[in-house]
Amino acid sequence: MKKSILLMLLLLAPLAAADLRAQGDRLLGTYLIEHDDVQSTVRFTRNADGRYQCQVTWVSNEPRPDGTYTLDVKNPDPSRRNVRADQVMLMENLVYDKLHNRWGQSQIYDPTSGKKYRVELSFKDDKTLVVKGMWGPFSRRIYWKKK
Repeated sequence: MKKSILLMLLLLAPLAAADLRAQGDRLLGTYLIEHDDVQSTVRFTRNADGRYQCQVTWVSNEPRPDGTYTLDVKNPDPSRRNVRADQVMLMENLVYDKLHNRWGQSQIYDPTSGKKYRVELSFKDDKTLVVKGMWGPFSRRIYWKKK
């Protein structure tokens, strides 16, 4: 009896993992952001370990009129200060929380200030991602539109 229960659990485990991944993968895709009259797009991807990341893929005012790009000079990581504004990594190692239907356990990077904030992501509706940045007891929500 114990062997049959164990066998059943072993057979069902991959299905449960696939279901969790499918729910978490709802985040995947490209989103439009508007901030201070500048539009940009970001893309969420999933790493091999099942965690998610978000990277800028386009900024409306890049390249500048002289053909150069703004660099991420405020990044606290010196190795990332030469990254173009349209290639900045905003979030890494996001984890999907099935119980609360949100992504978190990570930080969001603000390239305009060079600071990082705790972050939680959830959907308001099918096309609206709520990005909640937190610093101590304070928080701010912004909304990104899925393309």
